[in-house]
Amino acid sequence: MAIKKVTTRLLSLIGGVLLAYPVIGNILIVSGAAEKMISWKPEKLTMQWRSAWTLVPGYFHIEDLELSSTTVRGNRFNLSIDSGSVSLSLIPLITRTINIRKVRGDGVEVSYVQNPENKKVKLPSILTEQSSSTSVIQIDSEQKPKPFTAQKSAKPPWTIRLTNIFANNIRKANFNEITLEGNGKLDALTMRFVTRGGHIEISSLQVGMAVGDLSQRQDSTRILQISADLTVAKNILRENRGKDMLKFWSGIITAKGSLENLGRTYLLPNALYNFGAAGTGYLDAKVVLKDGEVVDGSRLAFQSENFQTTFLALEASGSGEIQGSVDAKAEHPVRLQVAIDDFHLTHGGQSEAYLEGKNLVASVRIPRLYLYHQELENQSQFSFDIGEGVIRDITHYNAYLPRQSGLKFLSGTGILRGGMTLNGGTAEGNITLIGEEVSLTARDREIHTAFELSANLTEGDYGRKTYRLRDTALRLHDTQLVTLGRKTEKDWWGEFVISEGDLIWDQPMKIDGRMSLTMRDVEPLIAGFRDPAKKKSPLDKMLNVKNVQGQLIAHTQEDHILLDPIFIDSKGLEVISRVTLSHGSANGVLFAKLRGVSANVEIIDSKVKFRGLGGRHKVLQQVNMAALEH
Repeated sequence: MAIKKVTTRLLSLIGGVLLAYPVIGNILIVSGAAEKMISWKPEKLTMQWRSAWTLVPGYFHIEDLELSSTTVRGNRFNLSIDSGSVSLSLIPLITRTINIRKVRGDGVEVSYVQNPENKKVKLPSILTEQSSSTSVIQIDSEQKPKPFTAQKSAKPPWTIRLTNIFANNIRKANFNEITLEGNGKLDALTMRFVTRGGHIEISSLQVGMAVGDLSQRQDSTRILQISADLTVAKNILRENRGKDMLKFWSGIITAKGSLENLGRTYLLPNALYNFGAAGTGYLDAKVVLKDGEVVDGSRLAFQSENFQTTFLALEASGSGEIQGSVDAKAEHPVRLQVAIDDFHLTHGGQSEAYLEGKNLVASVRIPRLYLYHQELENQSQFSFDIGEGVIRDITHYNAYLPRQSGLKFLSGTGILRGGMTLNGGTAEGNITLIGEEVSLTARDREIHTAFELSANLTEGDYGRKTYRLRDTALRLHDTQLVTLGRKTEKDWWGEFVISEGDLIWDQPMKIDGRMSLTMRDVEPLIAGFRDPAKKKSPLDKMLNVKNVQGQLIAHTQEDHILLDPIFIDSKGLEVISRVTLSHGSANGVLFAKLRGVSANVEIIDSKVKFRGLGGRHKVLQQVNMAALEH
C-alpha cells in the first residue's frame, strides 16, 4: 500500500508539472523573462523573437528569431530564422550541458564577420626574412594537429551538443567578404563544442545552396549550385585560429554555375608566389579535402570576361580562365594554370597598366596543396610567360635606372616577350625588350635610338631579387647623339654582350658585368668627352675607324654608374677610359691613340679638359685594367 501511495504521488507530481509547464513556460516567454535570462550578457549574446510557445518540456516553437553573438576577439555571429523549432534536453543543463537534439528552421540568414584586427596575420619569420636569406622555405608537410588540452578555468565549461540540425530556405549566408544569396538547405549538422578553451568537433555537415537570381532557373548557367559534405576533426579552437583551423577539415565541396564575384582568392596560399585570382564568370569545381589538404580527384575550371590575377609582385587583368587538377599519379600532382587574353599588367598597388598584350600564362606545379599553408619544395615549380606585351610609355622603366646617374628616358614605346620559372626557391628566365623610337637624356646630351635587350637570367634567388646574367645582349641601332645643336648621323649601331655578370632586379636596378662590345665607331664615346660648346678636337679625327671591338666592365649602384675599364684595341685604334656618372654629372679620363697620334682627356664635374697629347701611363694609373684579367 505504501509503495502504491508513493507511486501515485509521484505520478501526480509529474502530471502536475506537465500540466503547469505550458502555463509557466509560456508566461516566461510572453513576459520577456526568457529573453532577459538568455541575454543577461548582451555584449556577448542577445536573442529575441516575435512570438514563441512551448507545450512539452524542452520543445519550443519560435517565429522571427534574431540571435547575435560577439566573441572576446570581436568576431560577430548573427542568425535570423523566420520560423523554427528546437528540442532541448533540460535535465543535462544541471551539469552545464546544452543538448539540442533536433532543430528545424525555415527562412534563414546567417552572417559571420571577423574583426578586421584579427585578419592581420603575422607571417612566419622565415617568410619575412626572405630578402636576407638564400635558404629554401621548408615546412613539415606531415604536421599533425596539436594534442588538445582543455584550459583551466575558475568556472567549469559548458558542453554544447547539436544533433540533427536541419534548415530550409537559407536565403543569405555571409562570411567576411563572401556573400551568398539564393535558396539553400542544411541537410544535417552534428557537432560538439566545449567552451572556455575546450575542443570542437563536427562529425557531420551537409549543406547545399543555389546562389543567384532563382527566377532565371530555366537558365542553369546563371545559377551557382554549391554543395558540401564535411567533417571537422576534434581540436582546440584557441590553438588553431584562422587558416590553421582548416587542417582539421575533410570532405567534398562542389560548385557549378555562374559566380558573381570570386573575390580575392589565393590559389596558392604562399606569400612568396602571391598567386591569386578574382573576377566574375562560370565556375565548375570539385574540392576533395583530407585534413586540410586538397587531394586526388579535385578539379577547378573558371572562365571570366573580367578576370584579375596576381602573381609575384604583378597584377594582370583581362579575359581569362583558371584550370586546375590534382592527380596523385602525375609527376607534379597539383597543377594550376591561369591564362589571360588581351591582358593589362600593373605593378602591385598601381592603377595604370604599363604593359598590354596577348597570351599571358601563369602556372604552378607542386607536390601537395594545403588550404592553410604551402611550403616551397624542391619539386615545386611556378612560371609565367608573356606571349607579347606592348609598352605604351617606356618612361615607366626610369624607376630601374640609377637615380643620380643623369640617365633618363624621355619617350618611346616597346615590346616585351618572355617569362620566368621558379623551381623551389631558384629562379631563371628569358626576357626580350624591344625599344622603338626611344629618346633619353644623359646629362646635357640627348640620345635617339632603337634597341633590343635579350636577358638570360640564371641561378636566381627571387626572394633576394638576385640573378646571374649569362649571354645577355643589348643591341642599339639607328642611334643619334644630339648636343647643343650638333647631331651625329642617325645610323650608328653598337652591341654589348654580357658573358657573365650579376643582376639585382630592384628599383633602381644594379648590374655588375663584364661586356664585350662591337660598334660602328667610337663617336658616341668621344662625344661624351667632347665639350659640346667647343669646336672639334683632334680626337674627332679618330671617329672614322669602323667596326671596332673592345671590352668594358660596368657597375651600377643606386646613385651612380661606373664604367671601369673601357678598353678598345681594334683596327689600329686604342682607347683606355674610365667614366663615372653620378649626381647628374660625369667624371672620368680617356686615352686614345691612332696611327701614332695619341691624346688624353679628363672630365671633372661634367667639364671637359683636354690634357694634351700622349698621357697613356697617366691614364693607366686611374683605370682598373687589371679587372679584365680576371
